[in-house]
This record gives sequence, structure tokens and C-alpha cells, in this order.
Amino acid sequence: MHDPLLKDQLGAAPTLTAPALTAAAQAFQTRRLADAVWSEMQVRGIVPSPRNFTLWFTYRSGSDPRLNRRMAELIGRAQPIAPALLDALYQDCLASGEDLTGASIDAAAEIEAAARTLIEQLSGSETALAGYGDALVTAQRDLRSDRGRDDLLRAVAVLATETARAAERNRLLQQQLASSASRVGRMRQALAAMKAEATHDALTGIANRRAFDTRLRHAIRQRSSQPQALTVLLVDIDHFKAFNDAHGHRTGDLVLRLVARVLASNVKGRDCAARYGGEEFAVLLAGADLEAGGVVARQICQELSSKRLVEGAAQGALRITVSIGVAQYGAPETPTALIQRADAAMYEAKQLGRNQVCLAPPPAVGRSPSSPTGQVRSNPDGPAAAAPAPSSETGGPPP
Repeated sequence: MHDPLLKDQLGAAPTLTAPALTAAAQAFQTRRLADAVWSEMQVRGIVPSPRNFTLWFTYRSGSDPRLNRRMAELIGRAQPIAPALLDALYQDCLASGEDLTGASIDAAAEIEAAARTLIEQLSGSETALAGYGDALVTAQRDLRSDRGRDDLLRAVAVLATETARAAERNRLLQQQLASSASRVGRMRQALAAMKAEATHDALTGIANRRAFDTRLRHAIRQRSSQPQALTVLLVDIDHFKAFNDAHGHRTGDLVLRLVARVLASNVKGRDCAARYGGEEFAVLLAGADLEAGGVVARQICQELSSKRLVEGAAQGALRITVSIGVAQYGAPETPTALIQRADAAMYEAKQLGRNQVCLAPPPAVGRSPSSPTGQVRSNPDGPAAAAPAPSSETGGPPP
């Protein structure tokens, strides 16, 4: 039996479209993940700060493979995670230069104060000039009037005095304006320095992750009006953690600078080499396809493996090698998806023995089932060979 009233009520109910159902499902999944993250942070004794929550939420969402590996390493130590370690992890993986906000505000306040001083100086000069103009009008009237010799002499004396005062005020104004201009120039230099600090890695001097991500998004947007190939390299120093532990952070810093110099020497024009976090680096090659990216990657591998870092007479020369994943952008994938494919290829290079290059397969979107899904790997000391597709595990690659 059908209830007419129930039928009327159902008929009046809004229709749930497929996008609405998808949005509702995504909202539910996000809420459930947030609840799980919050509970886990409480169990592990993690301070529930906005930064820590963002860090943990990103980790549990699995959206950043590099963060996943490093967080898994911290958790695997089976001991409480120190706040300093979480702060360092946030800076390496998620920071966007917000720590410079305070300095930027201070510099902006300085410029505002300098501008206010300029306005006050100019306003004071305008008032003084207006007074001088009144004195000139009065003197002109006195000189035109039928007055005696003494009156004319007094008018000329007043005019001379006011002219001298105006000249002195102009001299002081010039000094004040020169001082203010110098102050504004110093503030401009300070802002330029802060801009460089916000976009460059302090240790190596090349671009940082924030600058690289910005350049990558811009390059992808440009492809809509200027179609061209776009390839990303992810570079990871082999055995860096063990190397750092054995030889110390000072030597580790020298290694990071060496790798940065080699990367910078292999890019040009609109390309970008950046320290992406810890011992990982990224290279953006504008106008280069996968094959060209592989050539650059192999050249980097060969150049680094041929260098020796002299650490001391007792230890001798140290050899530095890297593993590199190469991925070419395939529309309409996101920057994150492109980085993930390059990261998976780099992981494969680690698994296959390190000191080599792996080329990522094209993105799944638009690829037919019969298309090859493997990668091409190459050791800088040997020929290229076919390799299986990268693993989808989120655990860390060999260091």
C-alpha cells in the first residue's frame, strides 16, 4: 500500500546529484580522518598546535610521500617525538615562509614611518612657503604704495629677511628629504633581502621548496597559453643519514652545498634547482621532455659520482652519489601528482641499487591499458634497462 502523504513528502525532497553525493562523502572522510588524527595525537602526547595538527593530518592523508617516509622513521624509533623534531619536519616539508611575517611587518612599519615623515616635512614646507608668499604680497603692496624712503627701506629689509628664512628652510628640507630617502633605500634593501630569504635555502643558496612549488605551479599554468614540455627531477643523496652520523653535520653541510652547486650548474634560463627538504633536491626543466630530463639527470649523477670530498687525511676522500627520479608533466595532472610520480621513480632508483636514474611512466589519465607501465632506469656507469613500475608503498626508500 502506498501512502499518498509519504509520496508527496518524498516528491518534495531535494534531488541529490552525483557531485553533491561526492562532496558529502569527501566531507565525511575528511571529518573522520581529522577525528582519527586528533585521537592519535592525544595518545602519542603530541602538543595539539595548529602546526602539529597540519603535519599529522598531512601525514595520515598520505598526500606527501616525503613527509610520510620521515614521519614513519620518527614513529619507528618507539620513543616520544620531541617537539623540536616536529618543528624541523614542518619547516622542511610544509613551511611556506610564514616565519618571515613578523620581519615583513617590521619592515613595512619602517617604510610607513619614513613615508609619514616625508609627508610631514612636505606639509611643513608648504606652510612655510605659504607664509613666504604672504610676505611677498605684503612687500609688493608696500613697494607700490606712495610711501616715503624709510618705509620702502623697511619693506626691502622685511623682504630680504623672509627670503633668507625661506632659503634656510629649503636647505633644511633638502637635508631631511635626503635622510628620508636614505632611510627608504635601506628599507627597500631589507625587503629585498627578506624576499631572497623567503625564496632561497640559507645553507645552499639555491631556491627553497616554497620557491620551487611556486615556479612549478606557474609553469603548469603557462602551458595553457604556451604549450611546452615540462619535466621534474627529484634528487636524493644516497646514504646521507649514515654519512652524516659517521662524519658529522659540518661535513654533511659540505655535501649538501656540493650537490646544490652541481644542480645549479646543470640548469639554465627558466629552469629551477631547489633544496626540497633535508637531503632531497628538486629540479624543474622548462621545455624539456622525459628523454631530455633523463640526459640531464644522468649528467648530474655522473658529475657527482666523479667528485671526491676530502674530509681528512685519516678518512681520505669521500664519494658522493645520488638517486634521481624523472617525471614529465602530463595534463591535466596536478603539481602534487607530478611530484609524486617523480618521487616514486626516485624510490625505484634507490631500490635498484642507488647512484642511478629512473624515468617515471606517464600519468594514468589518458593512458590506454596496452601502454607500457614500466620505467626506464639507467646507471651512469652502464646502459639503460627496463624496470618495473614504482612501488605504491608509502614507507621510506633506502636512505
